[in-house]
Amino acid sequence: MFEPVSSPSAEALPPWFDFGTVYVNSIISGSCRIENANMISVKSHPNWIIIDREDPNFPPSSTSGKGMFEFHLDTSEAGSYSGNIVVETDAGDIEISVSVVVRDVPSPKLKMLVYLTPFHKYSTKDPTRFESLTDLMASNLINVSYVSRYIWGQKSSAGLDVFLQQYGIVLLDGYGVLQLSNEEIRNIFKNYVMNGGNLIICADYFYRGTVDIANLLINEFGLSMRDEEYGHTVDITNLAPHPLTEGVNELHMHRPSPIEVTSEGAIILARPSGVPESEGVIAISEQGEGTILVIGSSLWWFSFLFRGREYDNSKILANFFEYVKSRSIPTGPSVTGEQDFEVSIDPSSLAIFAGQSMECTVTVTSISGFSSEVSLSISLEPSTSLISVLLSPSAVTPPSDGSVSAILVINTKKDVPAGAYTITVSGTSEGKSRSATLILAISSVQESPTTPFGGTIPMVGVAAGVAVALATVGIILVKRSRRGRKEEIVEDERIRKLEQALKEGRISEETYKELRKKYEREKKG
Repeated sequence: MFEPVSSPSAEALPPWFDFGTVYVNSIISGSCRIENANMISVKSHPNWIIIDREDPNFPPSSTSGKGMFEFHLDTSEAGSYSGNIVVETDAGDIEISVSVVVRDVPSPKLKMLVYLTPFHKYSTKDPTRFESLTDLMASNLINVSYVSRYIWGQKSSAGLDVFLQQYGIVLLDGYGVLQLSNEEIRNIFKNYVMNGGNLIICADYFYRGTVDIANLLINEFGLSMRDEEYGHTVDITNLAPHPLTEGVNELHMHRPSPIEVTSEGAIILARPSGVPESEGVIAISEQGEGTILVIGSSLWWFSFLFRGREYDNSKILANFFEYVKSRSIPTGPSVTGEQDFEVSIDPSSLAIFAGQSMECTVTVTSISGFSSEVSLSISLEPSTSLISVLLSPSAVTPPSDGSVSAILVINTKKDVPAGAYTITVSGTSEGKSRSATLILAISSVQESPTTPFGGTIPMVGVAAGVAVALATVGIILVKRSRRGRKEEIVEDERIRKLEQALKEGRISEETYKELRKKYEREKKG
């Protein structure tokens, strides 16, 4: 287990991060705050850790220390990673250990999105409390993504509905539930469930405001919460017969809030002793093609999983995973044997300069013998005439249990505003609609960003060392395909900028050597 290394007074919260086992191209993010010292800046970090945002003045009213940062991991390559984020403070440097295992195979069939990431700046001083969570995800082969406020802000501003379609399960915890106060976002989640998505809502009296806001959505699915508590600790043995309660004998919950059934189609799964049969602490509702699971505990990873680790709490969620796998999963591989198809884009994220062009590969893959024509269409958010996106051909027919590709051509004009754009490719056939998204990060040729993301440009999925090179020396290596085709885009003053960046410590010697070698090879070729 990692231990924090810090000055005698300065403290990082959480003091270390162990994300457990995740999968290639998952979104793994966290945040950290400083106490008993004032943060100056993030001093250094491994290339596979990307700093999204720094705020040395957070929180403004604090007298016990200031500073926070948000980050995410580059999970584009499988491997075991560990390293330190070094934060400079007025009381000395703090080293925050980060570790993760990124797996490529076996590929799990179920993708899950968690918002807000449990690994955040107000979570815990004892990161061992995350072990119940990471063990649950690893043992059930769940391709989980933990999303920070920074990344959520990028997704919710453009194409949130399309973004959610790639996940079979979405979990909203206390802070995530608060986002449902926005009617547009609430309707997106309602449609997600009605169209086959599986949503977990975690709310309670303890996390102020979450009960009333959760009700804005779950009332439409025959459920309602009361803004109160059953007690400090509650043991539950009254369990309804259901696939989610198979093998479950007893649950232990910390300060759970009541959930009531208000119409048919909803079921109370777990009920404390002495309460009416129409209410309890866990409930499920199946409406449309999807499912809502409501847990009366906002801090689900701690109050439900960690505190219930000696009971059957984790079994409830493991059963839910199996229950979802036995049903259809939005835009993912069919788990029922039904003929279907999926759409993917390679690469799924791309960083270029304004005025440049790039090609990507769109692949349509047959599932369970599907072999019908698929019509392809494109959308761009935010829309602009300064970016043109062409797809050829506009319709493809994959062979049974095989795949077929189309070429996506992106052209940008020099005066296109820098920032993040979402390109969505949708495929339709026989009443089915599947889609994939590409995050396009455009940087002005004249810009010299001070962070790996240029402040506001998200490059989720771009190799970290290359992202650093973009921010410091103007070079990007773009992965063109899984078969190893690669293309380098090299701006003027390449070598001079590389050497200057190395001298100033903005890139590592390893990154310098790698990019220098690739440039020399390009020069000869």
